[in-house]
Amino acid sequence: MLISASIVQGSSLGPASYDVTAADLMPLHADNQFVKYAVVPAHSIHTRAAELDHIAAWATEIKFDAEYAQVIFYDSRRRHVVHSPPLLSGIARVYTLKVLRVTCSSHLSASEHIHHVISDSAQSLYALRVLRHHGMNDIGLQTIFRAVVVTRLMYASPAWRGFATATELKQVDEFLRRCKRCGYCSSDLPDFEELCWTSLTTGCSARC
Repeated sequence: MLISASIVQGSSLGPASYDVTAADLMPLHADNQFVKYAVVPAHSIHTRAAELDHIAAWATEIKFDAEYAQVIFYDSRRRHVVHSPPLLSGIARVYTLKVLRVTCSSHLSASEHIHHVISDSAQSLYALRVLRHHGMNDIGLQTIFRAVVVTRLMYASPAWRGFATATELKQVDEFLRRCKRCGYCSSDLPDFEELCWTSLTTGCSARC
């Protein structure tokens, strides 16, 4: 039987289907690794073209759509002139990349991610205003705020918190203070730093 389609994107079986399909994709060079994305360290930069050709051949074999393949070059030396490696034919080079809903920049900065998260969270305030207009009390609004907005702000924070500057963290706290003044957020909600610490320690306790 000829199979011309796979699991619908976004379905509950999608991640498992991807794991099964990608299980046989291995890097050509021992220094490189494939997690969800191919990772080529600086000392193995000469192997990147071969790895991408290898992935392209694998994608062709399993009829995988590689149209959206992208390359990002990471370097944390913000004060130095960085000479990026040459472009690869047919592969777009980007300076920001969304990995599992976390926006990563080529300078390992969290600024883009924080900007997007605060912008998306601010849009949620409109829905809260509508709910208030229709009679929802502050307790209900604050419950929804914590479930939707705070969860969005905290998502994957252990992964990107260390790349955020003090100024960027203040932007998150200022957003929370504004929400408290509007009554959408409970006045006793801790600041973002404390929320991160509580989330981290609670997670460690649960795993232990």
